[in-house]
Amino acid sequence: MIKYKKYNTSYTTSSKKDEIGVIIPDVINSFFARILEGITKQAKELDLPVTLYLSHDNPQDELEAVEKLIEKQCKGIILIRSRNKEKESLKTIQKMQKYNIPFVGIGKTFILLISISVLINAEIQKFIVSEKLK
Repeated sequence: MIKYKKYNTSYTTSSKKDEIGVIIPDVINSFFARILEGITKQAKELDLPVTLYLSHDNPQDELEAVEKLIEKQCKGIILIRSRNKEKESLKTIQKMQKYNIPFVGIGKTFILLISISVLINAEIQKFIVSEKLK
C-alpha cells in the first residue's frame, strides 16, 4: 500500500496558522531546555502557540515532525538539529525548503544554510533576536 500525503503547496501567509513549531533533540539537556524556555516566553508575549516535537536525536523523527507541522500549516519552524547527523538531517531541511516553510536551524552546520537560503518571517526573527535567547 502506498502512503499518500497531500500537502498544500501554495502555503501562503494567509493560510498559515498563528503557531510556531519547535523540534529539539531532548528536554533533558539544559542547553535545549534554556532555548525552549526563551522561545516559549517570547511566543507568549506575541500570543503565538508553540507546538513542540522531540526528535530523540534521530533525523527520521525530525523529518516526521516537520511533515506533521507542514500538515498543520504552522507559521514557521525552529529546528535544533540532531547532533552529528548532518547528512541525515539534510532531508529535513530539503523538505522545509520544498514547501517554502520559514525556518530557523540551530546547529553547527546551519550557519551557512541560514546565510544562504533560509527565509525567516518577522515572528521567528523576534525569537532569535530576543535577549531571552542569549
